[in-house]
Amino acid sequence: MNSLEEEALKRLSRIKGNANTSENFNTSETVQDVAEEILKEAEIKGKQLLNEVDLTQLAPKKVTWDLERDIQSRMKILEKETMNVIRDYVRDKIKQQKGMPLMVDEDISTSSSENELDD
Repeated sequence: MNSLEEEALKRLSRIKGNANTSENFNTSETVQDVAEEILKEAEIKGKQLLNEVDLTQLAPKKVTWDLERDIQSRMKILEKETMNVIRDYVRDKIKQQKGMPLMVDEDISTSSSENELDD
């Protein structure tokens, strides 16, 4: 039983206890008093609940949260493979760039030797 149910039972027992007393009460006054008391208690409980609940945790989850969880292991494998491919691509580019000056030098030397032959 939660605290709200317990409080409801306490109020019910108080109401029954008030009904059984021999004092003459005006029924409308007692109902109003009980209603006001219940409202005050509800306000207090509401404020306490607002203080206890962390509103940042009430944010809804994204629609795809379960899909992301399901494919997370596959994505790790793909990320590793992607990084390997990128690494290999960069290595090839560096090798090509290092080889280009040699090719340029070879072109210059062949053209200069051709020029010498032409002279």
